[in-house]
Amino acid sequence: CSIIAGQLGANSSTSSSSSSSMAFALAATTALVAASVSSSSSPPAKAEAKHAQKQHDPEAEMRALGKSLQASHERQMVRMAKLLHSLETLAEEAVETATATKDNDTAVENCLEANASPSTTSQEEQDDEDTEDEEAENLDIIHITEAELTNLANSPSDVWMHIEALKRGAIYGREDVKRIARAASTAMRKEPSLIDLSERCRCKEQAPGRSSDHLKTVTVVGDLHGHFECSLVKILDMLDGQQKKDGIFVGAGKEGELGSPWDGTGAVVFNGDFVDRGKNSVEVVLALLLLKLAYPNTVYLNRGNHEDSVIATVYGCSDELQNRYGSEHSNDGVQDIWKEFEDVFASLPLAVRTNDACIMHGGLPASDFQLEQIAAITPEDRFRIKTMVEPSANDETCKLMQNIMWSDPHPEEGVTPNEDRGCGVMFGPDVVRSFLSNHGLKYLIRSHEPVDEGYELLECDEHGMSAVTIFSAASYPGGAGFNNGAIVRLHSDGKDGTSREASFESYSEVEEGSDGHMSLTTQEKMSHTFKAFAEVIASNRSALEEEFEYLAAKRAQRMTLRRRFSRAEADDAPLVATSAATVRNDPVMITPEQWADAMNYALGPELPGVNWLGVQRFMAPGDIIDYKKFLNLHCSMCSFDQSQGGGMDDSTRATILRNHEAILKVFRFLDVDGSGEVDREEFCNGINELKRENPDSAVSFDAEKLFDSIDADGSGSIELSEFQHAFQAVDVPYHVAVMMSLDEDKSGTIDRFEFHEGVKLLNARLRDSEKIPDSVDEINRLFDELDDDGSGELDASEFEQFVKKYYPH
Repeated sequence: CSIIAGQLGANSSTSSSSSSSMAFALAATTALVAASVSSSSSPPAKAEAKHAQKQHDPEAEMRALGKSLQASHERQMVRMAKLLHSLETLAEEAVETATATKDNDTAVENCLEANASPSTTSQEEQDDEDTEDEEAENLDIIHITEAELTNLANSPSDVWMHIEALKRGAIYGREDVKRIARAASTAMRKEPSLIDLSERCRCKEQAPGRSSDHLKTVTVVGDLHGHFECSLVKILDMLDGQQKKDGIFVGAGKEGELGSPWDGTGAVVFNGDFVDRGKNSVEVVLALLLLKLAYPNTVYLNRGNHEDSVIATVYGCSDELQNRYGSEHSNDGVQDIWKEFEDVFASLPLAVRTNDACIMHGGLPASDFQLEQIAAITPEDRFRIKTMVEPSANDETCKLMQNIMWSDPHPEEGVTPNEDRGCGVMFGPDVVRSFLSNHGLKYLIRSHEPVDEGYELLECDEHGMSAVTIFSAASYPGGAGFNNGAIVRLHSDGKDGTSREASFESYSEVEEGSDGHMSLTTQEKMSHTFKAFAEVIASNRSALEEEFEYLAAKRAQRMTLRRRFSRAEADDAPLVATSAATVRNDPVMITPEQWADAMNYALGPELPGVNWLGVQRFMAPGDIIDYKKFLNLHCSMCSFDQSQGGGMDDSTRATILRNHEAILKVFRFLDVDGSGEVDREEFCNGINELKRENPDSAVSFDAEKLFDSIDADGSGSIELSEFQHAFQAVDVPYHVAVMMSLDEDKSGTIDRFEFHEGVKLLNARLRDSEKIPDSVDEINRLFDELDDDGSGELDASEFEQFVKKYYPH
């Protein structure tokens, strides 16, 4: 193009140039400019058409992006869980060595203090102390005695008074929680790892001697993940045998009533993952344990991958316990309660078999797997396994359990490593078909992954053999998703002793429950996707910036060519060259198509299958995108919550410091000089020591890069809050993060220009009915209205008015 442009310039000043030469040069220039535009901006026509077709359903695009972000987050959390577990083991070994040699340095002394045994307190003193705390906080407390727990099986209807109390927001006292957990753990440790209900599910004609405990229906409930009000409460109502769809179950074969676990005519299997992600893990666990104690022969609880001491620490269950039961009078937080929860998790059976189905949390661990392998695991053997993260090389039981909990089906045949999760395997329909055929079954019922309707079938043959995924937490995670929840019922009917077709019942989160519980709006749900998106952008900033910079340069070149060479309107007019001074180069501006191409190039391996052009109007709105602002906005959102740490009061800070005993232990182990911060050298030495001690470990982090990702403020040292944040999910209102991220000079206030930018960005993501008037006059009027002191800047309290007015939720 440069050569032709130069020749054109020479020709245009030479009167002897022929019209044919001019025409040829113009045609060549036009072709080259067109080729340049086509090759470096928009995708091919087919891809463009495909993008255009998908843009008609923005909610579907956001839902797909949310799924990809969730899978990415899962991989990261598993990696961090493995790292935490390995570092904790290393820290414990360091403490043991130091104790044995009496050669304690400051870091070891701090670590020992954190793990010192609590002072001995009588049961009466502990109960009195709990009562004082509860009365002081004026909480709705419920209690249950050992005798009442023992009597639940004889008087199961009593359990519903406790369920109703939990529904109204009451909580159990510390000692009550421990009593419930101990009683349930003791009961479940007597159950085999594989619970066989096959004989009880056969029709009465085939098993006349077992008519008294015949099960008409076995219902399977999938992941609940702390969803108490919007999922578990609804399911408990659905499990009542008198609540039939249109009064009658309609399916293959004769009409018949549904069995209920509450009157002994049916059974229910809660298929793991009771905790984490939702805000009511404690209520879910306690309700299920009470139901197990009240109905020991019709309520069964399987273990899931989140019933794991390390995973539940990383994903938030232990935090929830701390927030509920942490006491100012105790230096040990909730370790006593957490230990009981760990025992409950470890006592859970692993699978249930009916005459037609095998029910387990994740799925098949290998192509040659047999149910006898689960049956061979003794209750004592499974109870010793508190975590399935990083099983030792010779622990075959733990390896088997990990694969049962973490595996997923996929449509491709065979067995492959589960790279999406970092644990378990992916198993194909051929593996499912072989397993079901060998065991005389029709269904493999598993949970473990959210699906849009709450259930999904992977059919394996023409006779209906299927791997069935059942997921019961509606609007997962934590009410922020778009999926339905569902349950599946297996019906025992038919004179040949086989079950009828399984029936499914799907449900969505209610808009408002009888208790006043409100579901999140679509916009609020999308905000969770925005926050997860910001974290991915922050962790991939360098790669994105490099790709954006390359594409922006290409666009600037094209704009230069377009602006320098233009034709007069008359067909026979000479080609006019504009001066370079009038050409506007935009070194940080890119088109939506370029943005989508760059996102796919940089994030495709981490977030496959995302229609980036379809979500562009939410994530980077505009016909032309300033990629610098896009990156700054989302990266600053990611660290917004940490920048607020300085404003915490002492009690909040104390609560945070008592959280995560394991994280504290590791932090103090790394903090060799006892300064309260971990510098780069200390951190890298700790990670490298871990690698030397465990050369076969799955931990593959680059120590330097990991340090940079945790050091959010770039200070060169990691504070405890930063260290904790790396192992936890963060929940900051998206609109607050966006507005505060506009504070580019980090002054702590928002000026008029920053406020204008914030309103524009927010409106691009809001529905029409929610948009803020965005004319210059209207925005200025709103700014002046909020600026109480007339300073020309909005401080924290003034900005809070804006949040409350436009985002009262």
